[in-house]
Amino acid sequence: MKGLNVLWIALGFWVATACNTAKAQFVSDYLLVGGSGGYSTMTGRSRDMTVTGGGNGGLSIGWEVRRTHLIYRPVCVELQVSSSSCNRRIEVEEVRIKDTQSGDATMHYEMRSRLRERQIWIMPSLGCMVGYSGNNFRNSRIHGAFYALAGVKVSVMAEVRNEVWLDYETTATYDRYIDDYEDMPNHFYQTRHERVRERFGTKVCGMASGELGWELNSGRFDKLKIGAFVDVGFTNVMYGMERRECGPMAENAARLSVHSSYRSEEMEGRFVTPVMAGVKVTYLFNVNIKRNCISKDCVIGYRQHRVSGR
Repeated sequence: MKGLNVLWIALGFWVATACNTAKAQFVSDYLLVGGSGGYSTMTGRSRDMTVTGGGNGGLSIGWEVRRTHLIYRPVCVELQVSSSSCNRRIEVEEVRIKDTQSGDATMHYEMRSRLRERQIWIMPSLGCMVGYSGNNFRNSRIHGAFYALAGVKVSVMAEVRNEVWLDYETTATYDRYIDDYEDMPNHFYQTRHERVRERFGTKVCGMASGELGWELNSGRFDKLKIGAFVDVGFTNVMYGMERRECGPMAENAARLSVHSSYRSEEMEGRFVTPVMAGVKVTYLFNVNIKRNCISKDCVIGYRQHRVSGR
């Protein structure tokens, strides 16, 4: 609930900023398209759990307006693919079984690997950003200048795949035998590789976004931004899940039922959010050249030129 309250506050700030900024006479408007790529991971972990993360990539389209040094993006739609991976050490306690052929026995489980898993999400997002550019229209040069942006967005994390792997070995100790392997018809010696798909469902996540880089002038009116970005979630995405531990299958104790580390009891109450960082390249197409002429000289590009009839 705390995360959702923060999300509503962020959305309110977004609407207020849009209304106030709309009152200003903007120097220029741009249609932007961009691409990004980098590293992604999930925060929050349990004891003995290691989160190594993965890669991400995305596309974006939006609208940017500006007045001198002010940059404002009232709307930006993104589509990102994000992945992460993790592993943890687990132990499964031995259990008593009833073997119809050889009598009572104790089943043992020896882990040959850590519990490993990888998550892949597809994430459509809607957000807004405000910021600064040193690329002053009246005095700008073709080489461009430094820029910075910050904002919020709402992402829908649609699960693509989450697979969990575990390698283990089973043996059984029989009450009627001194030696486990003495004339036994079945001693349950098995080496297994379990690979299952775990489902988390679709999650909604509020995220804070930041971007920092260099803005180049392209031609007379367009812009090209090259920068680093970071998106950090501020709402929990592993909520409302049934807790499940790895353990023997009820119908066959020689096999283990394998589940995601995020479903374990140790993750109860843990705050898990996505984090993405990398490089973003954005091209801005100027869409209203005449509107940018705020005096007798048109100053939207890095050069001034006279507008007829002004």
